[in-house]
Amino acid sequence: MNLNSHTVGKYAAPLAPAIYYGWNIYTASMAANILQPLAIVGALAAVVALEAVGMGAGDNAMRFTVKGHWLAIPSWLALMAYTAVGMYELWGGAFQFIFLFAFLAYVGAGMYAVDQRNTAAKMTGHEERKAAQLAALQAEERAKAEERAKELQLSLAKIDAQKAVALAKVTAKDETKVSPKIAKVSPESSPTARRKNTLTAAEKSAIAHMETGEVVANFGVQPRVAQGWRKEFASPVEAVKSGVRAD
Repeated sequence: MNLNSHTVGKYAAPLAPAIYYGWNIYTASMAANILQPLAIVGALAAVVALEAVGMGAGDNAMRFTVKGHWLAIPSWLALMAYTAVGMYELWGGAFQFIFLFAFLAYVGAGMYAVDQRNTAAKMTGHEERKAAQLAALQAEERAKAEERAKELQLSLAKIDAQKAVALAKVTAKDETKVSPKIAKVSPESSPTARRKNTLTAAEKSAIAHMETGEVVANFGVQPRVAQGWRKEFASPVEAVKSGVRAD
């Protein structure tokens, strides 16, 4: 609780009438033969209730008036009734105007409370706007970071693709250089070539006079190879007779 003129006035102004009413309630209770502890408790409760009614009425009256709420009317009525009853009871004595001072103190405290709430609301709204702006800025930074990460991934993917293409080109060139050598060596080292080199002169002569199917059946070679052997082993005379031209 901030100790200022409004707070001091709100609690000090009704203190005198509260003491007066509390004492009257205490003496009346004792006259009615009520136990002293109960009389004290009753007097204190009345004092607290009296101040609570005045404080609550003043605060509600100002708060609802600022808001333009219809509850401002009954709040003002309650505060004026509190003041009027108190002044009527104390009229003609030393405390007759003390309730008017309490009325003014409660109104001032109510205005101060309204101002404090408005200030707190403005600060809260300002902080909320700052928090929203900060959240939006952070979201924008995250979006930019994600975009940069995507661009980096795309760049790395492009680089990997370019490397793969370059490697494929180099591999193709190497295969092109190596394949002719293999073509030159493979005919002599193939199983068919080795098989042909083991044929005797009689077998070659027999092949020249056989049909392609017979060569395939007897020597276990492919039809293309059998036809090539027949052409290769046929003499010019036999080639004319069998319709096969010798190379």
